Amino acid sequence: MRIVKIDCIPIGWACPVVADAMNVTGTRKALVIRLETDGGLVGYGEAFLYGCSPLAGKMIIEDHLAPVLMGQEVSLARIEKMWDSLFWNTLAFGKRGVILGLISGIDIALWDLVGKIEQCPIAVLLGKKHDAIPSYASCGFYGESKGLPEFREEMERCYAKGYRNVKIKVGRNDREGAINQYALNKDFRVSIEEDFKRIAIANEVFGLGNVAIDPNMTWTIDYAVEYKDQLRACSLWWIEEPLYSKDLAALQALEAIVRPTPIAGYETEQGVDFFQRLITEGRVDILQPDIGWAGGFTECVKIMHLAEEHDKVVSLHSFGSVIHMAASLHLAAACGNLEKIESEENTNALRSQLAKQPLAVDGDMNYLVPEKPGLGIDLDLDKLETYCIR
Repeated sequence: MRIVKIDCIPIGWACPVVADAMNVTGTRKALVIRLETDGGLVGYGEAFLYGCSPLAGKMIIEDHLAPVLMGQEVSLARIEKMWDSLFWNTLAFGKRGVILGLISGIDIALWDLVGKIEQCPIAVLLGKKHDAIPSYASCGFYGESKGLPEFREEMERCYAKGYRNVKIKVGRNDREGAINQYALNKDFRVSIEEDFKRIAIANEVFGLGNVAIDPNMTWTIDYAVEYKDQLRACSLWWIEEPLYSKDLAALQALEAIVRPTPIAGYETEQGVDFFQRLITEGRVDILQPDIGWAGGFTECVKIMHLAEEHDKVVSLHSFGSVIHMAASLHLAAACGNLEKIESEENTNALRSQLAKQPLAVDGDMNYLVPEKPGLGIDLDLDKLETYCIR
């Protein structure tokens, strides 16, 4: 079967305002990619662009990437060659960033197509190892009227739902030299002392060793040194993306400061080559690629194999629509050294309303891997149209 049509569908939904250490978000966005073959089969993917305009992504695909794909034969044996064609035809202005994010979304759609051609779930094509994927609650963001009592209610709600691990946001503080001095929106800031109170509440609900924190790269080494005793006393599950990812020397130094707490990352990074550097030079313990950004199935499988070679675990970042989450579940199902996957607890209609049936979970918040061909989800095309941005 050959590709005869490529559609880019920018979608958005006005969400309750949430904030992390650096950013404030009032709209959830995604770029859905639809590939159609001459046999009538359709594959869907999602490029996760970290706030970049999906309309800009649509223009790039239409102008630069679609011509590479049109008329190409789709098969399992050809997917990597198609990935390479997209990569090498954008080399001068690509390699990383938004271009690789767009290639990631196209790659997901190609794997969805191949699964449907082969009448097989993607997880099986990848060498499925798990039928269910354990998850942790990703929550604890900052927001309006969200003080410590509301934070505790959120933690208790997630625990009652069946989660036994949680990841919360920290770092939205006024600190000399912090990266978030450059944030455009400085609402909802709290003191460092309040952050430690938030961690203490999460520990009370989930227990020591079951709480991870995410400063979104806004820490400095000086901060870690100043608060190392308090951090160690928290007995954290992991610290995610504490420092700027390219400062590998600082990451290596941080390892000794926060030991034995593992360092996790980096959802914002791309490509197997840089994840290799995060392991060997940055001493990162838990790899967190994002399938819609780091290179799609084709590149993320290589990152998983890299983790196995270095005896590291993988915990996939997933903060997109139901398409992104379904793709993440199939990838996780083929991972031999899997850590719990991210499960967002913020309200997100792009994840909860775009599929005709929700992704299945058991009472312990293990996600059941879809068993239908391809991604294994049936999209509600009317809802997709409703959320389309024009």
